This record gives sequence, structure tokens and C-alpha cells, in this order.
Amino acid sequence: MCGELGMNMTTAFNIFAKTVVRQHGIPFPVTLDTPNAETLAAIEDVNKRRNLRGPSGSIQALMEDLNADD
Repeated sequence: MCGELGMNMTTAFNIFAKTVVRQHGIPFPVTLDTPNAETLAAIEDVNKRRNLRGPSGSIQALMEDLNADD
């Protein structure tokens, strides 16, 4: 990506470091991704061993399961 912008990694890091100094902090938001409700429900299902499928006996069976309309 740096090459596409016409710079190498060293130049990119130097720009980042100078911006950190100038802004007295990281120049972009640093946050944790918060799972949405669907992902939280899926995590809970896995933790409680609900609604699990598999293992599939073959790649074809896996693909059919993944492409099935639920």
C-alpha cells in the first residue's frame, strides 16, 4: 500500500511518528470492535453448545451446508 502511495515503510512510519508528536496522540481512533447482536448470539450459542453443525464429511457437504437457506 505504501508503494501505491509513492513511499516506503520508513517514510510512512516517519509521517506517522511526526503526526503523533504534532497531535500529542495517535492520529486516528483506537477502539475495540464491539460485536453486534448477531455475533454476540453466535458466541453464546457456541459457548452453550447450541445450534452447532458439523463436522462435515466432505468439502461438498460443507459447501452445501454453508449455502443452505436457513
